[in-house]
Amino acid sequence: MHATAHPCSVIYESYIPPPLLGRFIGHAEFHIGKQVLFLADDYPAMESLDVKSPSALGGTSLNLWVEVGDVEAAQARAVKAGAMLLVPVETMVQGEGRRCRIVDPAGHVWTLVER
Repeated sequence: MHATAHPCSVIYESYIPPPLLGRFIGHAEFHIGKQVLFLADDYPAMESLDVKSPSALGGTSLNLWVEVGDVEAAQARAVKAGAMLLVPVETMVQGEGRRCRIVDPAGHVWTLVER
């Protein structure tokens, strides 16, 4: 998955932008379990692909669904790191486990699930 954020640095503060892109983060990579996610600032090359950040859209067009081992611990880490809690830990209707929903500082919505 490749997502955009404005500014990307609110998500990936330790990343040093490559010199060719100047002030833009063109590619930041992070891992969640075995999944690799890429993050970039809004910049012309992304805009030419019609890829927009949640701030450019005025909201988000997707919900990232991530399975975690301990949903309470994951929720606490996310909130401590600056996420806003949308839905606290709850049992899913079909008894498929437990989940919570958060929004990260760039506006991406995440559902954290423990099965």
